Amino acid sequence: MKLDESQFKDTQKLVRQLLKDSTHLYDLPIASYEVPVYEHPSLNDLGVWGFAQCHPDYRIFIDARVPKHQRRRTIWHEAIEVVNDVFDLGLNETQIRVLEQSLWQVMQKKKL
Repeated sequence: MKLDESQFKDTQKLVRQLLKDSTHLYDLPIASYEVPVYEHPSLNDLGVWGFAQCHPDYRIFIDARVPKHQRRRTIWHEAIEVVNDVFDLGLNETQIRVLEQSLWQVMQKKKL
């Protein structure tokens, strides 16, 4: 999804605010990028467990209150969002969720 100029500015303002209150956890290698993953104390107050920023830089945010059993899966979902953008796949949210759930199931059953 492409953002119009006002949406882009609002997203940039949101990211700046999120960065102020976030803790850097680690970087994920995705394609030729090192995508920083941040933990935020109250991201879920915005109605989401995770958030992937794709422009102008790639970043992943996760709520600090995500239950332990859901943390990796939430980060996995946001990583797929970044892959979708990096490779311009054009996947919608439903397709991303199907990929997340299907691949996660394989990884869990086979202990990958």
